[in-house]
Amino acid sequence: MEVATGQTLPNSFPDRPEEILLVLTAEDLAFAPQTYFAVGAAGELSFQTFADAETWQAAQPVARLVLVLRQPRILDETFAQELWVVEE
Repeated sequence: MEVATGQTLPNSFPDRPEEILLVLTAEDLAFAPQTYFAVGAAGELSFQTFADAETWQAAQPVARLVLVLRQPRILDETFAQELWVVEE
């Protein structure tokens, strides 16, 4: 398992940093379109998709991204701060 920040993945929100849980697997490491793979370079991981098997092989991915888990968001945070809510 890998813990990363939201800016690690594409389509993240740079103005809202958050911790996310990434589940990676090194098993079944075969090319699949529209799948994110972890590629190691200079001691850091980056996550990429590949258009074809040739570029996938050239990048030498180390793992496949299986699951991205974000913390649940509360829509109205002021509502959660009140201990008692009485509707009249």
